[in-house]
Amino acid sequence: MENRMDTANKGFSEAALSALGSGENRFYVYCLTDLKKGKVLHIGTGCGNRIFEFDHFDAPTAKAVSKCRKSGRFILNSHLTENEARAAEQAVVAFVRSVGGKKLKNHADGSVWGISAEEWERRFGFEAVQTDALNPDGLVLAVKLPDAVSRNESAETLAERARGTWTAAKDLIKKVKYLVGIDTAASNAVVCAYEVAGFETVETVKNGKTLTTYRFAFLPETDAAETLGLRQKSLPDLKFANGSDKTYIRPKTV
Repeated sequence: MENRMDTANKGFSEAALSALGSGENRFYVYCLTDLKKGKVLHIGTGCGNRIFEFDHFDAPTAKAVSKCRKSGRFILNSHLTENEARAAEQAVVAFVRSVGGKKLKNHADGSVWGISAEEWERRFGFEAVQTDALNPDGLVLAVKLPDAVSRNESAETLAERARGTWTAAKDLIKKVKYLVGIDTAASNAVVCAYEVAGFETVETVKNGKTLTTYRFAFLPETDAAETLGLRQKSLPDLKFANGSDKTYIRPKTV
């Protein structure tokens, strides 16, 4: 079984990295602190595991970091372009140099706080499990929901994407008990799971042919991720057929 990365020494897991952003919006602003002395040691920008890399420090910063007995790593903002990250970095540096250490008065929005590297990994890292280790009590439909982690999508958005519409054989659709969303851009992280309440048929005409698809409804107040043992898990060995946006996980037969 693949373990999450050790955020104290190495870096983020692949899923947690994906949550920082991608493409042009892969940059973030971070700070390193001395938790024991309550001091800011460094404010920087980067992407990937930059927050764990120290080779770019100037001599005074490198010395301060090496002497720090209890350091903290915090992500202040993410999903930024490089220019946006540089601008944000300069603003934070200017703030720390001018009024750092003074008590702020503008606490109207208490949700604006940095996230420690350890908390980021806990929130967005996914433990890898093998598909063969699963034994659901009914047929599971796994559908692709790429980029859900990097976009940090809400529960409502995930549910809407997961409902579909999906093409499949009707005899199989009738047997589906659970639906799980798989972020194929984040090591097949399981980003949502639902127990199916039913489905509706949606017919569309394309190139003169009628295409039948299915849209699911989910049971409220059920914890399918817990039932399936898939909470904060990824399924790296789960395979999708070429060009397919879905696959099935079947119960084991005795």
